[in-house]
Amino acid sequence: MRLARYAAAVVVFTLMTGVGADLLSRRAPGLAGPFLIAGVSGLLGSVTAASGRPRPARWTMLTGAAAAAAAGVVLAPDGLDRGFVIGAGLLVAALLAIFALLATPRAKQARADRPG
Repeated sequence: MRLARYAAAVVVFTLMTGVGADLLSRRAPGLAGPFLIAGVSGLLGSVTAASGRPRPARWTMLTGAAAAAAAGVVLAPDGLDRGFVIGAGLLVAALLAIFALLATPRAKQARADRPG
C-alpha cells in the first residue's frame, strides 16, 4: 500500500530530474541546478518513505530543498533573468519542502502506524 501511495511522487520527481537534465543540456544551469537537486532528493526521499523509513525520507527531502534554494541563488545569471531564475529555484525548493512535511508522517505517528 505504501508503494502505491508514493508511486505518483516517484513519477513526478523522475520527470523533474529529466527536466533538469534537459535544461542543463540547453546551457541553463541556473534553472537546471534546482530542478536536478530537487528531483533527485525528492525521488530518493519518496523511495525511502515508500520503504517504510519516513524520518530519513523527510530529512533527505528537506536537505534537498535547502540545497535547491541555494543553487537557485548561486547559479542565477546576471541580468534580466536573475529574478526569474531565483524565483523558480525558490518555488521548486518550497514545493519539495511542503511535500516532505506533508507526505512523511511525524516520528510518533509513524510508530503508531507500524503493524505489530
